[in-house]
Amino acid sequence: DNGIVYLPYGMFSGLSSLRQLDLRNNSLVDIKYFTFAGLNLEHLDLTLNAIKTLRMNTLIELGKQPSLQIFLKDNPFVCNCDIEDLVEWLNTSSKVADVEKLTCVFPQDLQNMSLVSLGETALGCHTSQDRQNTLQTSYVFLSVVLGF
Repeated sequence: DNGIVYLPYGMFSGLSSLRQLDLRNNSLVDIKYFTFAGLNLEHLDLTLNAIKTLRMNTLIELGKQPSLQIFLKDNPFVCNCDIEDLVEWLNTSSKVADVEKLTCVFPQDLQNMSLVSLGETALGCHTSQDRQNTLQTSYVFLSVVLGF
């Protein structure tokens, strides 16, 4: 435990030979885009941090590392609409070695639920009202484009 809370952009940029990075048991809340740019990591341990989700641009960056295996268990994942990209990525990527051990910490009704088993319905992000509003907006946009 080094008490690391934040990894600045390009922190590892001069370490192109770095293959294994153990950041477990710190207080990392987020991993920013380009944190690991220029690296060719094979092992990244982010176990036991304070990560609640990972953003799409970070997931894309991690996905570009061909031999990378990531460890993410024991992070306090908050299972709300912000975690949708991570859930989708976990279900389509083989980068996370401990994917079956990733669970929700919050909200209480999803506590201990596996991230890979979460669906749109469980998260409640896409309600029928959202779809109806999107459809209405699409019709309005289409009529403007077509000049009606």
